[in-house]
Amino acid sequence: MKFIGIFSVFSHSKHKVKVGKPDKANVPVLTLNNFVTVASKGVSESTKGNYHTAVRSFHRFNKGNDIALSGITADKVKAYEWWLRKRGVCNNTISCYLRSLRAIYNKGVAKHKVRNVKPFKGVFTGNERTVKTSLTI
Repeated sequence: MKFIGIFSVFSHSKHKVKVGKPDKANVPVLTLNNFVTVASKGVSESTKGNYHTAVRSFHRFNKGNDIALSGITADKVKAYEWWLRKRGVCNNTISCYLRSLRAIYNKGVAKHKVRNVKPFKGVFTGNERTVKTSLTI
């Protein structure tokens, strides 16, 4: 068997050549952790920090395990949002994490690395007004 590029070529006794597709088992899975670096290119340092913070938080939710971009589902995102709320995380922080994860996911979609199943549809990604507090002297 000879390998030419990503296609394998099989030679048979009658000199016919069969070209097959690459073995899917050998294709690396694109995960949230390894794609965040790609998604962070060309963004501000602040945005890059937000991306990495959101990914770390999602890993804590996922019991320290990385997740394939294709494994990010609407149910998983809803469970993550609920997990954050249960821990008392503020709505605006939850929104920031979800916006960051959605941006990373959408960059994967744009680069044709994952099919868009719209996992962030229906989650809160806006900002709530906060009451400003001040010190009295």
